[in-house]
Amino acid sequence: MLQHEGGRCYLPGGRVEDSEEEAQGLVREIWEECGAQAEVGQWLHQAEHVILDGAVSLEAHYWRAALHGAPLTSEEHVLLWLTPEEACARLHRSGDVEAVRLACGLPQR
Repeated sequence: MLQHEGGRCYLPGGRVEDSEEEAQGLVREIWEECGAQAEVGQWLHQAEHVILDGAVSLEAHYWRAALHGAPLTSEEHVLLWLTPEEACARLHRSGDVEAVRLACGLPQR
């Protein structure tokens, strides 16, 4: 997972460009945020995230992905390697927590 400069933790991801399929967008976002190649696997779930004090609603889609290569850390993103339980405790968005639980076989809330 990534810790942003403000301290909040998220799974890597972002907007899909008009010319991309969802999996292509995830590969690009992981490269941009982590500096690693990604192989996208099974779709896990989707969640709605309301941000900016309710002004914006985002539809997030979660996929299992395997990272290849040596991931990088930047000033904007610090890559953290944690146990699934530690990640769930630190992730900011409930959809991210649910994705980790599904991917790792943890009990759902």
